[in-house]
Amino acid sequence: MMHNTSSLLTCGIYSVPEASRLTGVSTGRIRRWATAAGQPLWTPALPDQDGKSAITFHEMLEAAAVALLLDGAGHTLAGFRDLHAAVPSAHRFPLLNSNVVLSDSLGSPLRPLLDQLDYRPGAALPHRWWPTGRDAFIVLDPARSFGEPVLDRTGTPTRAIAAPILAGNETAKSSASCWEASIQEVEAAVYFERRLGCGVGFFSLQRGSP
Repeated sequence: MMHNTSSLLTCGIYSVPEASRLTGVSTGRIRRWATAAGQPLWTPALPDQDGKSAITFHEMLEAAAVALLLDGAGHTLAGFRDLHAAVPSAHRFPLLNSNVVLSDSLGSPLRPLLDQLDYRPGAALPHRWWPTGRDAFIVLDPARSFGEPVLDRTGTPTRAIAAPILAGNETAKSSASCWEASIQEVEAAVYFERRLGCGVGFFSLQRGSP
């Protein structure tokens, strides 16, 4: 399903390495499952451009859901391929789709992911992801900063806050003043980006591993 130009502005677009960094799913898996360069489980929303692949917000989360079920619930990739081929367009991304998964036995193994997603009333697909929990300040929303991780209250990208602090050029206090954020919000952004910089994506963030 191809997106028109206007919808691309709000669908969230992530390079394969960025999607891997955020979810913890390997770049190889994402490229195989979700892009035209691999053997995708669904029709990719975006074509490859000059040999480079990108995926949307929902594609990134669906890939995370597939990985979660493959690694922790004993499902097979062939089964997911059959599932995605069989569902009608109204049930696109069935592992995220509230018309499918929330009333399905798959919902239980996916609970760590589903609990971090916001669905608008009546909407089948999520519009926001809280990758470190709803009380941790940080959200991904395709309608805000093109889907980058941001502080929910201010909309400031976590990368912009954390980079100068991690480089030793700024303190949490001075950053909080600069970005009109609380110390707690700044510390959450730094912690989030530091963990991602160590290759710790969604799964490890959820499990609290070092």
